[in-house]
Order: sequence, then C-alpha cells, then structure tokens
Amino acid sequence: MNRDLTVKALLALLRYELYGEALPDGARKYLTPEVLPELYELAERQDLAHLVGDALLKNSLLPEDSDVFAQFEQKQMLAVFRLEQIAYELNRICAVLEEAKIAFVPLKGAVIRNLYPEPWMRTSCDIDVLVSPNDLEAAQRTLKQRLQYRVKGGCTHDVSLYSPSNVHIELHFSLLEAEVHMLGGEVLAGVWDYVTPIPGSSYHMQISDEMLYFYHLAHSAKHFVSGGCGIRFLIDLQLLRQHLRLDPAKKQALLAAGGLERFESYFTALAEVWFGNGEMTEELYRLHRYIVSVGIYGSLENNIAGKEATKAKGTLSYLRLRLFPGLDYMARNYSVLKKHKWLLPAFYVIRPFHRLFTEGARRATSELRVRSNIKDERFLEQDALFAMLDVKE
Repeated sequence: MNRDLTVKALLALLRYELYGEALPDGARKYLTPEVLPELYELAERQDLAHLVGDALLKNSLLPEDSDVFAQFEQKQMLAVFRLEQIAYELNRICAVLEEAKIAFVPLKGAVIRNLYPEPWMRTSCDIDVLVSPNDLEAAQRTLKQRLQYRVKGGCTHDVSLYSPSNVHIELHFSLLEAEVHMLGGEVLAGVWDYVTPIPGSSYHMQISDEMLYFYHLAHSAKHFVSGGCGIRFLIDLQLLRQHLRLDPAKKQALLAAGGLERFESYFTALAEVWFGNGEMTEELYRLHRYIVSVGIYGSLENNIAGKEATKAKGTLSYLRLRLFPGLDYMARNYSVLKKHKWLLPAFYVIRPFHRLFTEGARRATSELRVRSNIKDERFLEQDALFAMLDVKE
C-alpha cells in the first residue's frame, strides 16, 4: 500500500466529515476494500476511526462484508457512548461545584467538542476541570461526598478522580506541568485573570477566547516535544480559529509573551494545508510527516528524542536526566519532599532501589533499550524540527 496516498485519503475523509467537502475522484478510486485495513490502522492510532468510518459509510465506501466494517462501526458506537458518559458526569460536576460555590473552568474537550459539527465527533478519554489551588481540597471533598468520586493519584498540576461508573476526572489546580517542557508557562500561570462566569452562573467560568486559543497551542506544544501530537490537535486548532472571536492584538500579545509565535505560524499553516486552501512547502511536509507518523499522543521514541532535543544530549545525558529529575517531579512521587526539600539528595539514592520493585524499573529499562536503538540521524532530524518551531529550551 502507498502510505502517502492513505494519509491523503484520510485527510479527504476528514474534510468531508467536518466540512462537507466532496471526496475527490482520486480518493474514491483509491479507497478500495484492500486499502481499508491500513486506513483503519492509521485512523485508529490517531483516535479518528469514528470520523473516518462515518465518512466512509456516508459515501458508500465501507462494504458490510469488508474486514474492518465491524471495527469502524464499533469505534462510532464507542464515541457516542463515551460522549454520553462524559457529558452526564460533567453536568453533575458543574452542578455540585456551582452549589458549593467553588469557581471552576472546564477545559480541553469539554469546551472544544461544541465547535465540531456534532459533539460526539470530538472524543475525550477524561474530563478536565480547573479549580484554584486554594479550592482544591474543598473541590475534592465535594466530589467525593456528593458524587461518590474516589481519588486515585495525582501529580504536580492535577488530581485524578474516578466516578462510580469509572469515568476519569482530572481536577487541575494548575495549567503548568512541572515534569515536562512547558512553553508559555508564565502566561498560563495567570489564567485566572482571563476567566469570567458563563451567563446565568456565578462559579462556572469560561476562559477568554484568546486564552483558550493560547492554552490549546501551549498544550499542543507540550505534547509535541514530549512524544508528539496527532492530527486531532490541528483539527481542534482549525475549529478554534474559525469559531472563536479572537482579537488579533490580544492573541498576538499572548503568543509573544509565551514564546509560541513561530509554533503557531507553522501549525496554522499546516492546518490550512490539511483543511483549507494552504499550499504544502518542504518545511511543512517535515512537520506533516512527523505528526502523521505516530499516534495521537506520539511515541516513546519521539519522547526520548524530544527530551534530547530540549534538554539532554546523548545516552549518558539522557540517563542522567532520568536518574536525577527535578524537585517537582520527585515531590510528585515522594510527598515528604514538598515540606522537606533538603531530603532530595537522599531520595535520589533511594529512588533507583525503589524502582527496582515497581513498574518504573521495567519502563526505565524499556526507555534505555529504545534510546540505544535510535539512530543519530533521528536526533538530528528532531533537533532541526524543534529549532524550526522554536520549541527548544
């Protein structure tokens, strides 16, 4: 099969599904039953199989006797089911936090799905809600007491909770992720300066259009440098550009303050190639290849190469970075460090022995094995791509 043609067919199907653009004759001729398994594999890794399957069905290009008919159909049904579950839980969360007088801001898919032709088209694996650090304990207590949610872990920017039906809720108390390379951190730290209540509410907040746009780009950049971001990130970006009422001066001021001007220019240009009338260039094709080559959240190989592009150089430096991460990362795993920072050197000694008896040991071994098999050309290519987008520290 021709991989480039399969990618072109997938993008044509997405344009049909999202914008009603008729499929070109070339795509129709290429989409034979023999091609569909490869198309499904590509779409599934990008979490877009539900959209692609729907477009194929509407264009009579998915025969019921094909090898992947049931798989595409299952992805569509799962997308609708996931939406119903998440929408139900989000409504409950909004109601109890409003009643408890705790200010909160729904994030990511909870907001962006409303820009799609139909909400089920934008899948999410969890619910993201932001509260003030001062309200975090009260919000957790409210969700546990009122909705019987259970807390299962947390990190430097959020706490994970699960509903009785096992829907995952990420209760953010910061938009900064200290354990990863986060562009635009200073801007995101002031997010509460950009929120206002939605009509008819006192505590259910919404972010200004410019900050919502900026946050999506910063979140995309975070994934881009820590493993990769898939096609859906650019679909979201294109829909945000088309539906938000962005003040050009305010948008540009945020991008400049957050160091995301060049990243935004390349991502919007590629989104225009895929879903508008933009023209592909050699530089955009490099970005195109990088995004479509892996899944929606990238790959371990990209994550390792990305760490070296932004921080470490070479296997020894990468190993040092993994063995001696920063204080914020360590405090996430050893809570005593939050109050007793002076114990950090001791925990650097303890950590390797602790990891020998945990899943982390196998993960670290796997990372080093992958790192040793990555060719130098791959690092040079990724380093050049990061420099092009200005996402290096």
